Amino acid sequence: MKHFKFLSVLLIAILLLAAVSVPASADNTFADKTTFKFEVSSVDASDKPGNVLVRVLCTTDEKQLITTFGTTLVVNTDYFDLVSKSGAVITDNYKKEASNLGANFAFSASKIGAKKESFGGMKGLSIASYNSATKNMYIFMCGMTISGIRLKGETEVATFYLKSKADKVPASAIRTMDNSEGEGKACPSKAVYCGEISSTTEGGAVVNDNRLEVDSSLIDKSAPEEPTTEKSAETTKATTAPSTSSASAETTAGSTSAAAASSESAQPKAALTDEAIDKMSEKELEANIKKMVEDDKNLNLSDKVKASKAYKTYEKALENAEKALSDKNATKAQKAEALKQLVKAKTELEKEFPEVASSESSSAASKGKTGVWVYVAIAVLIAAIVIVLIIIIKKRKLN
Repeated sequence: MKHFKFLSVLLIAILLLAAVSVPASADNTFADKTTFKFEVSSVDASDKPGNVLVRVLCTTDEKQLITTFGTTLVVNTDYFDLVSKSGAVITDNYKKEASNLGANFAFSASKIGAKKESFGGMKGLSIASYNSATKNMYIFMCGMTISGIRLKGETEVATFYLKSKADKVPASAIRTMDNSEGEGKACPSKAVYCGEISSTTEGGAVVNDNRLEVDSSLIDKSAPEEPTTEKSAETTKATTAPSTSSASAETTAGSTSAAAASSESAQPKAALTDEAIDKMSEKELEANIKKMVEDDKNLNLSDKVKASKAYKTYEKALENAEKALSDKNATKAQKAEALKQLVKAKTELEKEFPEVASSESSSAASKGKTGVWVYVAIAVLIAAIVIVLIIIIKKRKLN
């Protein structure tokens, strides 16, 4: 009986520790001090699984014991392949809405600090998500540790390999994920996030400062840009740094809005000019209206804003857009006009009340705090069960 009481206490303790990592606090501040960075460089494929090495680095509050992290690199599979640890091309294995990267994928957790600690659980938590319309693969690297690890300065947390299909690739073929892509259809899996982090004292939060540095020797500067509806949230800008250095193209997710990656994806406000709307397909128009309607539900506006003339105009435009969306007889032109009026009204409202835009961003960020941590909780539960089983086995051997 005492034996089982001990096991119960141990299991409860571990689950309580896991609960610390579950998102609950809106006062999470260390996520704002956190930066994820991907360093991409060419390597000799003769002694490596692929010809492209990706280092995942994190800079965060040094006082925090980090328990989980996650960040996403987006690659276009027309230019990059995923490879196994033996160097075999395994891209087709992951052309699904969501698939665990697993132990066969050529990645590993990095040893950190003097104690040579590392984040574990990567093969179960890390996810690949494929958009067949854009050929983009979202590679979400996620690791965890129950006790937490202190990251002092910029720290490598993981590495993995890819295989480029050409000596040089367009700048847009590799980038970081924008937060808005997880809300639309650009990234099929809703368990993939641009950046997430938690510690033993602060719950999971979205990290918006995600950067990319690509060896300039990999980038084809003469390659044409992608069409607007296929462009990424950011376009990697190759620098003139020599290929022997690690300095290169850098982008910061969150500094610009993401354009829709799928032909059916909603485009961001920045791209929604009248000219852009006129070029949209009917499905794109519907997707954009749906997104703006969903965004409106997340707005937390003051009575002052709601009493304004600008809000009344916006409210009417929103109502008309919803009607056009639900009306089976509405033409493409009517939907386009409804979207134009809605975008115009929303823009005018944000000009008069800048807090409207910040309210929307805040809601989107808090919305993104959930999801991936369900996987983390499951992983911690599994770890707890494993520990309990090990103790039981040892006890039986002693008896």
